[in-house]
Amino acid sequence: MKKQDPNTYTTPLKDCFKDIDELVQYIYSKDYTIKPPEKDISVTYEEIKAIIKKCPEKNQKLLAYALLIHSKRFALKSGIFYMSFPQMVKTTGLGEATVFRQVEKLIKLGVVIAEERNRKQKGSDKCLPNKYRLDLLETSENPNLENNADNIYVTQNYNDISACLQFYFTYDELKQLLPRRQYNNLIS
Repeated sequence: MKKQDPNTYTTPLKDCFKDIDELVQYIYSKDYTIKPPEKDISVTYEEIKAIIKKCPEKNQKLLAYALLIHSKRFALKSGIFYMSFPQMVKTTGLGEATVFRQVEKLIKLGVVIAEERNRKQKGSDKCLPNKYRLDLLETSENPNLENNADNIYVTQNYNDISACLQFYFTYDELKQLLPRRQYNNLIS
């Protein structure tokens, strides 16, 4: 409050601090948060199959899966969402340089479409997060699964690609779909 311009409010400073204290007490007593509760996200067979087919490298698969979960949680109806590089690093466990390289590769592969890039924050030199859209459309279907809710993988996690793969595919199928090292890193 001491940093606020006094011309923008007329309430005495001690009353402002009293209001702030009451608000903080109220928020903590009700256990309110700014972040909405995590919702369950469903990953379809077609989406995970598209990630396997379109992303040849393990790190691309990890990042594409994290972007998919993030987009389902936060994307607009148009499918556009933003995810900062620090968020990508945190959710995938990959290094910052690796994430940056893999995003570029995913854009070249057509898995990720960069809607807006290198946007500057008004009045600052800081860049805003890029805006993306995913293109994971696949027409293939798994003959072993029927189209019902019992056969849809549901998650809240960004980094459980292994569990998702094992939900839709047998170990033998995964050995055929993934190169040996990817299988060992993602499944074993």
